[in-house]
Amino acid sequence: MNLIKEKVLIVEQSRAHQDLIYAQVLFLIESGFKPVLWVNEKIAFQQDLIKGEFDIIKYKFDSSAERKIFAKELIRYVKNNKIKKIVFNTAQGVKARNIIIRFLFKKVKIIGLLHDGKKLSSGFTQWSMSLKIKKYFVLNDYIADYCSRLKLKNVQVKALYPYFTPHNPVDVNENPGDHLLICIPGEVSVERRNYSYLIDTLIQKRMKLHPSVKFVFLGSPVGDQGNKILQKIEDNNLGDIIETYNSYIEEKVYLNVINKSDILLPLIDPMVKSFNEYNFSKISGAWSVGFSFRKPLLTHVSMSHIEDFRNISFFYDYDNLIEIINSVCMNKLSLMTRVEKYEEIEKFKFEYQRKFYINYISG
Repeated sequence: MNLIKEKVLIVEQSRAHQDLIYAQVLFLIESGFKPVLWVNEKIAFQQDLIKGEFDIIKYKFDSSAERKIFAKELIRYVKNNKIKKIVFNTAQGVKARNIIIRFLFKKVKIIGLLHDGKKLSSGFTQWSMSLKIKKYFVLNDYIADYCSRLKLKNVQVKALYPYFTPHNPVDVNENPGDHLLICIPGEVSVERRNYSYLIDTLIQKRMKLHPSVKFVFLGSPVGDQGNKILQKIEDNNLGDIIETYNSYIEEKVYLNVINKSDILLPLIDPMVKSFNEYNFSKISGAWSVGFSFRKPLLTHVSMSHIEDFRNISFFYDYDNLIEIINSVCMNKLSLMTRVEKYEEIEKFKFEYQRKFYINYISG
């Protein structure tokens, strides 16, 4: 006799953050629930990566009329299916607020995943969402620590590590004669990453760089500034060591490149616009995907105060990036040392996070 599984909804109204959904779906399936995804039709979620029973419902979400339809249909679905729990994968911003407040006087429990802990300290939009949301997830312990210092009333904030994107692990190549692939994931945006520093460094020190090192900018350019970055690579004949993409990258291709990369380079340092926030209240997707794929990181020394980065990073400053890369290239075993750290740290284990997630949304 098949028991009817309780449905738990995961809502993502934006086109992004699909990487954080995979693990939540797996947590729910492994715990005997049936996940139901209500998502923007443009989200790049790779359904065939998940083994197990779940539903996915996609809606248009661009216009005001489409967003009203989304909210109306969601409310109807919750009522008709007697849904008890909804997890908002992005619980911040006006578009999320406009959906969540519709549930203010309904019995369904809403748990929110917050991408920037600073949102809790100011603003009517987040305050109004917190009338309904009493439990939030944030994406690292250092962000939870920041939120605890806010001394918030009536809401709980805990760190979730949903870093388990399904993939087939590749062996770290221990042969120094083979290439070292360094990946910079995410859209090529000058506001998010210090691309100029890397390109200028390569222009000045290319002859000192180990010949087996290759880079990949794993994202399409954003606006004129993003295109100028790609043009600068071409103008300085760096195309043979930096692979770039001019248009949207399909999720399957994106995940495959991450998987085969040896090390990730977030390119976040004090010159980046949102550096202060990355230091205490939010985490870059580059770090998140590194955690998911158990990749070592090349991290600027300004972030060395964060425990997770200390465990799995090679740190560089503005003067020694090439030297650090060369030393890694000549000693591939140092990569394996960082990879093994993931297995040693309890919070990076699937079962640990599954139990925490289920207990937190159920309590």
